[in-house]
Amino acid sequence: MIIKASYSNTPVWHDVHVHSILPEELRPLEEIAHNLWWVWSEEAKEIFELLDYEEYEKCGKNPVALLQNLRTEKTEEIMKN
Repeated sequence: MIIKASYSNTPVWHDVHVHSILPEELRPLEEIAHNLWWVWSEEAKEIFELLDYEEYEKCGKNPVALLQNLRTEKTEEIMKN
């Protein structure tokens, strides 16, 4: 007896990459975040902490992740200040 297996229910996974878009006024922060200079600069670290301290800690103090995870409300609040 030969049994044929059907793979029609096998999921097909695809990678999806989502990037947040920062307002023009905050774009210089992306440049700082992608430049390893921030690692040695206490001032740069303070900037990212001031943006959203809890999220910065949650992201493992990773400024790139922080900028990608900033909520719209928080971004608007930052823009007002």
